[in-house]
Amino acid sequence: MNILELMKERRIYFDGGMGSLLQARGLKPGELPETWNLSRPEIITEIHREYLDAGSDVVTTNTFGANHFKFKAEDGYSVKEIVTAAVRNAKNAIAAAGHGYAALDMGPTGKLLKPYGDLEFEDAYEAYKEVVLIGKAAGADLVIIETMGDGYELKAAVLAAKENSDLPVFATVTLDEKGKMLTGGNVESVTALLEGLGADVIGLNCGLGPIQLLPFMRDMAKVSSTPILVNPNAGLPRSEGGKTVYDIDADEFATAMQEMARNGATVLGGCCGTTPEHIKKLVEECKDLPLREIEKKHDTIVSSYGQAVILDDMPRIIGERINPTGKKKFKEALKNEDMDYILKEAITQQDKGAHILDVNVGLPDIDEVAMMEKVVKELQSVTSLPLQIDTVDGKAMERAMRIYNGKPMINSVNGKQVSMDEVFP
Repeated sequence: MNILELMKERRIYFDGGMGSLLQARGLKPGELPETWNLSRPEIITEIHREYLDAGSDVVTTNTFGANHFKFKAEDGYSVKEIVTAAVRNAKNAIAAAGHGYAALDMGPTGKLLKPYGDLEFEDAYEAYKEVVLIGKAAGADLVIIETMGDGYELKAAVLAAKENSDLPVFATVTLDEKGKMLTGGNVESVTALLEGLGADVIGLNCGLGPIQLLPFMRDMAKVSSTPILVNPNAGLPRSEGGKTVYDIDADEFATAMQEMARNGATVLGGCCGTTPEHIKKLVEECKDLPLREIEKKHDTIVSSYGQAVILDDMPRIIGERINPTGKKKFKEALKNEDMDYILKEAITQQDKGAHILDVNVGLPDIDEVAMMEKVVKELQSVTSLPLQIDTVDGKAMERAMRIYNGKPMINSVNGKQVSMDEVFP
């Protein structure tokens, strides 16, 4: 049965941590765990089997850091070899256990995307696309994108999975104690982004333990119309005798995870510090709890990388200064590619209290597709306000939406069939 169909009938359980279990079996400091898919496949398969025997429905492949930025064939390991072996190890464990699904695990690339770093959005996309194509060919049952701290990188990974496979896509982010992602996103903004991209399951993992993650999971349940996955750490880490240990044992973990289930989490598992014993106790404590029906929220949310604007009964102000209509100086700025002037208009509107910024760069004598992409990228480096993409050029609209770090508002579309057919998809 497809995992999405099974999820309608009962709660689904993921596995727990991999790294700490490998360290206990001899993984050395600095040694890349993904290489064990090839050098120690029996150990990887054994760990997967332990989780399946503990009650996990899903085991995640040992591919968290497998991408071509870290692994090159000339260095001894190729991404294709590692990912193929990882899926094979997971499938071997599933065959031996007689049940289970193999989730192709994709974590951060280890590089920061522009404007915070030097990695282009499409280069991140290509790295994830490579892993997805290899993992699908090897027989993965779903994709799990996890531990994401940047909504932009998260978007690249989700698009890569959705556009290059028909596998279910699960996506989780990591929050700090204040409920923020590394680059500033929050529960509302990331929920809008992931639901807009069509992720099948969304949620939270790593960073915090179940007690600390619970309020953020509740916040997500308030705005999400999508099944929620929670894979916390085994509490908070501390160092003892040079080793990292966690402060919640299996019994405490399972008790805390009951609250996740009661508050609407459909998929439960663990991350750093959790073991097969944690998962076993989790399943025992939660298996008889009723599955809570997911309510469609019908909220209209516009988001950026750092915030979300919910369109409700309160008036929202859309700044219209980044628009050439009736603005001689702005037209000149577009023709001269005067980005300083354009960005100054954005900052001024933000300071004056705008909630959303309209972006229109359409002039007869400029390349609107290229200019729209450039302006959207530049705006995201100076303001966290959500953007409204304002164009009748379908190519410019699509390109702007693709490289936009959030879920934008779209303007313009009208009631003519040709307009709706082009814009709505």
